[in-house]
Amino acid sequence: MLAAQRRQKILNYVWKYGEIDTNQAVELFGFSAPTVRRDFARLVQSHPAIFRTHGGIRMEKQNSDKEFEFDIKLRINPNTKQEIAARAFEQIRPNDTLFLDSGSTCFELAKYLKNIP
Repeated sequence: MLAAQRRQKILNYVWKYGEIDTNQAVELFGFSAPTVRRDFARLVQSHPAIFRTHGGIRMEKQNSDKEFEFDIKLRINPNTKQEIAARAFEQIRPNDTLFLDSGSTCFELAKYLKNIP
């Protein structure tokens, strides 16, 4: 598995549960402990809302950058979001009025809207 894929799995978990420690990551994902520690260090360097804890990392969502949060949400279940957007798009007719939230699933729907005459 590529490093970016490993880190994405860890990032998704931390986004959902708020924190993870080395032993959990080893058990959940089957990565080696040294690899997990390196990935933790890289995530802490590259994501302002992630902090090291004793033996793990933690995400402070209230202190996180909103663009950073949105980028994470885009990467969580992207196929499901695209499927939802496609189904929603099928329900839209010309001249309909739409109100879209700022969520990542609505972002996927917005990509389809350019195809409405």
